[in-house]
Amino acid sequence: MKFAHNRVQSQGLKKIVYFNPYWILGFFCLLLGSFFNLTALGLGDQILFSITSSFSIILNTVFSVLFLRESLILSDFLAICIICVGSTLFLLTAKNDNEVYTSNQLYDNYTRPLSLLFLMCAGGLVVVLMISYLFISRKIKNFYISTIQVNERASDLEKLHIKNVLKAIEILES
Repeated sequence: MKFAHNRVQSQGLKKIVYFNPYWILGFFCLLLGSFFNLTALGLGDQILFSITSSFSIILNTVFSVLFLRESLILSDFLAICIICVGSTLFLLTAKNDNEVYTSNQLYDNYTRPLSLLFLMCAGGLVVVLMISYLFISRKIKNFYISTIQVNERASDLEKLHIKNVLKAIEILES
């Protein structure tokens, strides 16, 4: 689908991308893959199938380099390594039992102190990340505002870029 977007942009056309045959083919492949993934989850071992979602991220990265000629940076390689290590550790430590739990057993499992501790830690991590994001985005916004005020002699293109960054930050904050 991105190939279709890139192709329309490179040709400078004002066409609607959704009617491009490449976009339609990509969307069809996405729907077909989602259907097969959903079917496989119902039929097979969910532990093994859950690993495929992490490897789909890796394959998307590889395909973007091969087909879209995107470049990878060091953080991309680091992310791929972390995904591989995490998936391998998950596969090695996951239990593979076919036991079916009742609703009472599930309730007991989720209300155990260790489960509640995990949920509190995960929730706390989310809160810390959200606060960090807000703090960092404000710092970036203040930096760009001070850049506009200090550098009045900047070219019109630089001022336009800075204003676009400020608009993007405002959109992300809302």
